Amino acid sequence: AASDVYKRQFKYSRCSRTNHRKLDICKMALDSWKSYDIILISQRYLKRLQEEKRENLMLYIEHLTKTFGEKKAVDDLSLHIVPGEIYGFIGHNGAGKTTTLKSVVGIQQFDSGRITIGGHSIQDDPIACKKMLAYIPDNPDLYEFMTGIQYLNFIADIFGVEESARQERIRKYADLFELTGDLAQPVAAYSHGMKQKLAIIAAWLHAPRLIVMDLSLIHI
Repeated sequence: AASDVYKRQFKYSRCSRTNHRKLDICKMALDSWKSYDIILISQRYLKRLQEEKRENLMLYIEHLTKTFGEKKAVDDLSLHIVPGEIYGFIGHNGAGKTTTLKSVVGIQQFDSGRITIGGHSIQDDPIACKKMLAYIPDNPDLYEFMTGIQYLNFIADIFGVEESARQERIRKYADLFELTGDLAQPVAAYSHGMKQKLAIIAAWLHAPRLIVMDLSLIHI
């Protein structure tokens, strides 16, 4: 009887190729099969399929929780975003929007939960995650002793952007934000809106797969 159950399991797994169909089969197996050995096999198979699904998501947040003292800023948040999707947070001050975004980009430790970017854990593999994302805060901290073009080249060097690609992207985005004529000026002379524009251009230089923006567009 046990061997027949094994055969049924492998037969089902072969005839179903999409992840959601395989997940349904494993869940049905867990509900119907009573053998402890078979359940363990099905649980491992289900876990592997869930990991495969996570890798196909651009951003995966599961049960994120963060507290500051006695205040719970983020309470068991789960959120899944696929490539190409635009997602926005709307909420009052103190709702946990910025805390969530800082946790996503790896500059804010959190109490519990899991965050992955393109299948990589922000806790276990932060460098791989940060190579794929761009973070634009409301008040960007820029090196004001540099000129605009010096700052952009500095960021491009950090991310290893090739010379031809960086020049093309700088020209494209600086023209888009009407900042080309000011790139030779020191950042210290920029208005708040110009600094925001420079921060956006710098964030886009390495062609990130995930863009996290925590800023008001009022000055842009």
